[in-house]
Amino acid sequence: MLFLCVFSAEAGTWTRNYTVQYNMGETDSRSRARQNAMDEIRARALREVGAYIETRTTLKNDDLQEETKVITASMVKIVETSEHFSLLKDGHEQLSVTARVTVDESELKARILAAQHDRAEKQVLLDQLTAQERENAVLEAQLGRSKGSSMNIPPPPPGWWTGERSQKSNVSSPPPPP
Repeated sequence: MLFLCVFSAEAGTWTRNYTVQYNMGETDSRSRARQNAMDEIRARALREVGAYIETRTTLKNDDLQEETKVITASMVKIVETSEHFSLLKDGHEQLSVTARVTVDESELKARILAAQHDRAEKQVLLDQLTAQERENAVLEAQLGRSKGSSMNIPPPPPGWWTGERSQKSNVSSPPPPP
């Protein structure tokens, strides 16, 4: 028993603006704060990216097994940014970063197609393996019947398979070396 559910989001290219307020700690440098703010912007964009979810439920020998596969892949490009540092009342600095982010989900489409292709190839190989196993079972059954029916046949003479038949000849063998 096999159930397959596939949900996918529309893949394409889209652009949005994000703003992050990063409160700097005592050990944060401005470049580290900028990097952390940009990482947060990327993370927010990726949370909005589409995903391909495949769930497979299999019943095998009264055991229900479920497998879930999630594929996400997108290119996040930060097109333009503006940033502003300000001093908070507690004496710490705050970095405010606004960025225009473009997300291209075409890689997601490519990975979905690759996963579907791999699944189809796997099914073909499983079908070939099943057919081979059936053919082997038939051949083993025929071999078993063949062995059973050959029990009443007398064995071939000695040397028959190796070609060492005993023959008498008038040709004398050469004398042994001195």
